[in-house]
Amino acid sequence: MKITEIHVDRFGIWQGLALPTFDSGLNVIYGPNETGKSTLMRFVRGVLYGFGPPEPWVAGRDTHLASSKGSLRTIHEGQEYDIHRFARHGERGAASVNGFDEELRAEAAITQLLSKTSEAMFERLFAVDLHELQELASLAGDEMADKVYGLTLGPEGRTILETWADLNCRRQELFDPSDNSGHLTDLFQRQAEISAEIESAETLRERHLVLSHERDELQAEIKRRKVSQQQLQSQLQGHRFLEQAWPAWNQVREIRFELEELPTLSGFPEDGLHRLARIDEEIDSLTGNDQSAIAEAKSLHAESQTCRTDKKTLLHATAIETVCKHREQLEELLPNATALQQRGAQAAETRDEAVDRLGTEWSTDRLAKVDTSPTVQLRLLDAAHSYHNRLERRSRIRRRYKQRAAACSRRSRELQESLKETGDGTIAEQMLAAKQRLSQLQELHGMRLREAELEQRQAALTERLARIDETPPMPAWAYLVLGFFGVAGVIFSLVGFYTGLTANGIVGLMYALLGTACGGTAYALKTHAESVAGENAEALSAELRDLEIRLRESRDEIPRQLDETVPGENHVDSPTDELMIQQSRQLAELERLADVEERISNRRQQLSDWRGKLQQVQRDVISARQAWSEVLTEVGLKETLRVDEAFQEWRRIIEAKNALQSCAAIDGQLHASRGQLDMILDSIARLADQLDWDEIDTDDLMTVLDVWQEELVNAQRVQSERQTLRREARSKLRHAAGFRRRLAKLHVLRAGLLTEGNASSVAEFEANAAAVVRRKELESALFTANAELETVCANQPGLAIVEEDLLDFEMAGNTAKLQQLDESLEQSASELQSLFERLGSVKQELTDLESDRQGTHLRFNRARVEDEMTQAAEEWFALELSSRALTAMQQQFERDHQPATLAAATKYLAQMTRGRYRNIWTPLGKQSLCIDNDQGRSFRVEQLSGGTREQLFLAIRLAIVEELSRAGVELPMVLDDVFANFDESRTEAAVETLLEFAGRGQQILLLTCHQHLARILDTHGVNAIWLPESCPSIEERRAG
Repeated sequence: MKITEIHVDRFGIWQGLALPTFDSGLNVIYGPNETGKSTLMRFVRGVLYGFGPPEPWVAGRDTHLASSKGSLRTIHEGQEYDIHRFARHGERGAASVNGFDEELRAEAAITQLLSKTSEAMFERLFAVDLHELQELASLAGDEMADKVYGLTLGPEGRTILETWADLNCRRQELFDPSDNSGHLTDLFQRQAEISAEIESAETLRERHLVLSHERDELQAEIKRRKVSQQQLQSQLQGHRFLEQAWPAWNQVREIRFELEELPTLSGFPEDGLHRLARIDEEIDSLTGNDQSAIAEAKSLHAESQTCRTDKKTLLHATAIETVCKHREQLEELLPNATALQQRGAQAAETRDEAVDRLGTEWSTDRLAKVDTSPTVQLRLLDAAHSYHNRLERRSRIRRRYKQRAAACSRRSRELQESLKETGDGTIAEQMLAAKQRLSQLQELHGMRLREAELEQRQAALTERLARIDETPPMPAWAYLVLGFFGVAGVIFSLVGFYTGLTANGIVGLMYALLGTACGGTAYALKTHAESVAGENAEALSAELRDLEIRLRESRDEIPRQLDETVPGENHVDSPTDELMIQQSRQLAELERLADVEERISNRRQQLSDWRGKLQQVQRDVISARQAWSEVLTEVGLKETLRVDEAFQEWRRIIEAKNALQSCAAIDGQLHASRGQLDMILDSIARLADQLDWDEIDTDDLMTVLDVWQEELVNAQRVQSERQTLRREARSKLRHAAGFRRRLAKLHVLRAGLLTEGNASSVAEFEANAAAVVRRKELESALFTANAELETVCANQPGLAIVEEDLLDFEMAGNTAKLQQLDESLEQSASELQSLFERLGSVKQELTDLESDRQGTHLRFNRARVEDEMTQAAEEWFALELSSRALTAMQQQFERDHQPATLAAATKYLAQMTRGRYRNIWTPLGKQSLCIDNDQGRSFRVEQLSGGTREQLFLAIRLAIVEELSRAGVELPMVLDDVFANFDESRTEAAVETLLEFAGRGQQILLLTCHQHLARILDTHGVNAIWLPESCPSIEERRAG
């Protein structure tokens, strides 16, 4: 269907608008802004599918302003149709086609004219404005997406997508390069952490030695501090004893001084003898007790001398205890050293085998210098991946270049062979001549059609003129019937009146009148027909004469035109259809050759671009190879190795490096174990020398330790018994000293009594009675003071009264000394407590270090992690190779299974972008578009500029319209300012593309407000239809 005329009675701002006849190709409608171009496009949509709600500026006005009315004159399959539609109050309106006012039949006819194209499809595809063109969503409908994206994947496509999703998921689980995460990265980190922990565990042996030395120093310091504390306590005890004993001793001394100053008395009181007798009796009783206590003390001392101990054992008791504590460690170290020696030999053999597999140029020293950290492995992997990708890209580009070069050469040869058959001159010159001949043949064909039409009209006029001359007269039976009615009516009338029957007379009269009227009418018709036939005959004769003149002129003109069109040949009787067909075929062949020539030129330009691209890829390959060689040199490999050989060599290096590290770790363990064992054996040997033991065999170590421990226990037990006996002997001696002191005091008392009485007998006491009373008082006080002094001495049996100390005693100085000793004791106790706490922590840390088995567990974990790393790396390499193969399969599938619509759209986009973008494709399983530029780089739609995106969408719509046209859907395209964002060059290209597209029979109505576009089209022979700049409805809208 094509639109030939547009009549707008009333729609939007338009009233009484009639646009002239449109061509079947490209038509340009120009008008400045706000002249109603978009309204015109909505009017076309409204007439075909129904009007929508009124525009805002007419809403609320009179009913006639809100109504819409107009028509479109169309041609469909060679027949004209007028489509009318009238709507009011925002209704879709009633339609009529070619005078059919019934709505259902009209809508069915319109649906048939539109080839059942839906309104949504028409708005998205055939009637497009700039906003609609810019939206990718307008291509997302079911009808459009099926043609654009090719939604049917097929079993092969679904299998590729499912396999790719599963493969990508497994790869990301192992290693995700985007955030450097995954199972493989976790294993590398875990290996590094365990290795660091193993290295830190190697320092525990040194820590054990340091702690052992610190423990010995702490024990010696504690012993020294205890001796110092005991000395301080002894001093403190002595000063406190002086503080307690000095008051009583001072009192006794003063009383004695007073007694000495008393005059000698000659007599004692009467009870003096009784007291003297009591003192003598007590002296007698105490005389045997002190000797008995002394004898018991001697007996206990003698018994303690029999408790003999080994002084060396007691002297080295701490060392013996320390050595005995290492018993369990010795039981573990002795077999462990043997096992480590065996493991070390096996590890050394494995290391040597791995180094031998690397080649003669490898040694353990060189292997130890090789860095096999995860960073180096990742660098090697990245370099290999980059080098491999560039090799593949170079091979792919080289293969494509060869294919395109071969195809271009083949087409060039075919073109040259075809040009030899067409004749002389260039293709453009031959096409121009062929078009001119075809145009002349079309004119000649039109003249022959007009000749045939004139001949047909001449025959028709002759026939009509003959029919006019042969018009038959009135038949005889008509006159007979009419005469019969008239005569019969007269007879019936006369009979009726004669017989007196008035009714019969009247009936007869009516029959007579009827017959007369009919006869008159027939005569009048005959007369009129004869006059009309005469006039028609004259007119037809005149027209026939005119036709004969025109026919004669046409017959004279046809041979002349035929001779000019096809000179030198006798084609007078040849049908022009065959000549036009032959000329059209020749023109089509020339157009095909021109298209082939243009494609060959484009292909040569592309080959030039491909050569540049191939050179760039070659440079990239050289750079990647150089980077690969540098990485190989850095890691210690030959720079001439291929990727697979390098990774095999790297795997052997890693295995050898692991064997070397394992051997070193075992040697370190063996050295540590031997160091601990040697340290313990040295301490046992030193102790044996100190105890005067002969050389001890390693096999008898445990027995010797048991003997030493037993001897130490016995020595400590005997030492304890001896100390107990000595304490008891000292106690007995203290009792004997007390008895002696008591006897001495009694003798002093007796002598004192005698001295006090200044007599040597009882009579002398009685004589000095006055002096005795006083002396008794002094003696009583002296006794009390001596009792207090004795009590003080009894509370401190280990101390004795020294006269010189008591004489030099000062209470203030002694108090200050006591305070100083208390502070010293507190400080000593605090420091001793700190030393004990530190000793406890050191012993606990030594115990933890001796019971630590973390090193073995860490090495086992590292071996397990390395095994998992090997398995994961192998799986990742396999997945990487699979992904590359699957990517190649997907790319091949996408190249071979792109929708035909995109292939056609690619041609239009390349034309509109001057070859800048040369391929449109959609990724497998996705509703998205990508385009490739002339450098082979792919872009998504959202990465394109606004103008390029609009050109892409326009090219896709042209391709879909072309595909629908082949399916029988022929509808006009209405484009509203779709070139607004194109630059000058691409506007020219787009115009050429639309002209070529319209040249294949597609009608396009291009609405534009850009005058330069109208001028460009005018240079291509397309005259623009200018819309009026203003009308009453427009002014009314602006004023409102």
